[in-house]
Order: sequence, then structure tokens, then C-alpha cells
Amino acid sequence: RMGTYPGSAFRAGAIRNGTHNAGGGILGGNQSRFGLGAQGRNKQKDGPSVVAFGAAKGVVPVSDTKKRFLELYPQPIPSLYNTVIQELLVQQHLIEFGSRFEYDKVYALGFMSVFDGIMEDYKGDKQRLFNAYIGSLQSNPDQFRKDARSIQEWATGASSLDNLMPDSSGTQVQKDLAGISKAFGSGKKAYNKFIAIGIFRILELGSSMDPASLEKLSTALGAPLDKVTSDLATYKALLSKLTKARELMADVLEEQRKRQRQRDAEMADKDKAESSPEGPMQLA
Repeated sequence: RMGTYPGSAFRAGAIRNGTHNAGGGILGGNQSRFGLGAQGRNKQKDGPSVVAFGAAKGVVPVSDTKKRFLELYPQPIPSLYNTVIQELLVQQHLIEFGSRFEYDKVYALGFMSVFDGIMEDYKGDKQRLFNAYIGSLQSNPDQFRKDARSIQEWATGASSLDNLMPDSSGTQVQKDLAGISKAFGSGKKAYNKFIAIGIFRILELGSSMDPASLEKLSTALGAPLDKVTSDLATYKALLSKLTKARELMADVLEEQRKRQRQRDAEMADKDKAESSPEGPMQLA
């Protein structure tokens, strides 16, 4: 389980234990090169839901987005998470405020996979933090989750790789994918790394985890295969580092708890000695 998206290959345990390396999968073994911006407010009812609004957001400095996030979520964030969140926020700001950014469901699924994977073990208010994060980008958090969930359900129910392909006369999601392909083909849409992760998640959920399937779907969508595979490899490396950082933090916390238990035991022994009938030994 990864956040609200079950079965993700990106959860720390799967990466650490290599459970998705079998069979030459997209993120595995000798195939490591395959390893690794706002909502559509006016989405069409029966057509591709690709909505351009990067330019519509106007020119906003990164500092304004970071300031807005801190206003929406003033609670302290542990350094392990804060560093990653701040870096991710800057990267996503540059994507979503780009002149050729177009929001789509694949992008939403990719981002949600990243965010939920990073925040899997976060002990604070994850929902409030997520709402603040997306809100600082002038986007709609509910739309992200709704669209990610809809494409997840669609991909899970697909019976073959062909059913995961763009099709202007297919299901609603296939029409959405066809719209993405058209936008890429016209040069109106800019590629970003969350699309790569969204593509992988679609294939994972549809049980098509081989490099050939990645190439087929990426090509059908018009996403540059070299960038897709590079971004997937980078993301795998990020999660590996995050897993090691979590393990280190767990070791540090356990050592702190051990020392605290020792101090508590020593204090209890001292209190017991002082409260004994004879009381503490007095010097003559």
C-alpha cells in the first residue's frame, strides 16, 4: 500500500526488497535504464480532458509559492521530509507555471504516486499538508486525487496492453490519453517527469511490466522514451536514498529511546533509594 494507491511498486519496501525486479521488469535488473502542473475546471464531458493552464496562472515567483505553502501549513515538518518537500515544490512550480504546461490524469497519477510514496511514513497531518502543497501551486487537491483514482481504477480493470492505449473512440480515459497524444504531437504540451511516473503506474496496474510495454505506451502518448526511462531511473534512485534515510532515522530514534529508558531507570532507582525507610545515607 502506498498512501491511497494500493499496490504501488514505488513504496520503499518494494524497492528495498527488489520485489519488482523479477522477470526483467521496467525497474529491474539489467533493464535498469527503464528503472525511472492545477485542475481542469472546464473539463469536457465526452472528450479528452487535457486542460492548459500553465500560462493562465501567470508569472509567479518560486518564492511566492514557497511562502504560500508555509502560510497554509505552518506546522514544523521533520527535516527528512521538509527537504524533499521543498525541492519537490520548486520542481513542480517550474512545471506548472511553464507556458506549455497542461494538466492531465496521467500527470495527476504520477504526482500522487510520488507524493504518497515520499510521505508514506509521515506522522503529521498528511491530508492537510497535501492540501497546502497543491493549494500553494494554485491547484485543486481534490481534482488531483479524483483523477488519479479514476485512472487507477481504469488501468486495474484493463484486460490487455491494447486496452491501455490511447483511443479516441474508446473509454473516457482512453479518450483522455488520445488528447494527451494529440497535444504532444502538436507541440502544445510540454513533457515532465510526473508523466513518466504516471505511465509506469498505468502499466503496473495493468500488469504490463515489461520494457516493450513501456516503449509502446510512451510512443503512443507521444512522450519521449529517452526522457521517460531516464526519469524513471532517477525516481528509483530517489526512493532508494529515501529508504536509507528512513532506516537511519529509525536507528537514531531507537538509540534516543534506549538512552531515555536508561535515564528513566536510573531516576527511578534514585527515587526509590531516597524514599526508603532509612533514607539516603548521611555523612557523620
